[in-house]
Amino acid sequence: MRRSERAVCDPAALFDIIRRCRVARLGLCRDGVPYVVPMNFACEEADGRFVFYVHCAKEGKKFDILRENANVCIELDCDHALVEGDRACSHSYRYASVIAQGQAEVLQDAEEKARALTLLMRWQTGRDIPVTPEQANAVTVLRIAAESITGKQHL
Repeated sequence: MRRSERAVCDPAALFDIIRRCRVARLGLCRDGVPYVVPMNFACEEADGRFVFYVHCAKEGKKFDILRENANVCIELDCDHALVEGDRACSHSYRYASVIAQGQAEVLQDAEEKARALTLLMRWQTGRDIPVTPEQANAVTVLRIAAESITGKQHL
């Protein structure tokens, strides 16, 4: 990282940034062509790793790409603010961001999918809105355990 003074390495600080985000950009790749899509998400810490959950339809471009290549990247950012300067090159921008890489796993168990979707609802709404296994079976739920994760902030 070129600006090492902006690096965020502490897991608690990384999770604090993630908690402030509502949209993740999921990066996928097929035949050397990148594809990035914004998605609602949830995150938890499990077994010392950050685990992200997203959901999607049971068919479509994301799902087609994931069948061929489960390697994904997740980008999150928040705390955006322009810092004006007295000339063009003295302007700056405040932000906090996290990038994680891992493999997307399609959850098969209805109970596990329901738990992940309930977590996603809590993450997005701040309320406990239970999801039943029957409701969960209507969508695909992806679990992405971060194999690597980095953070950066300019506050």
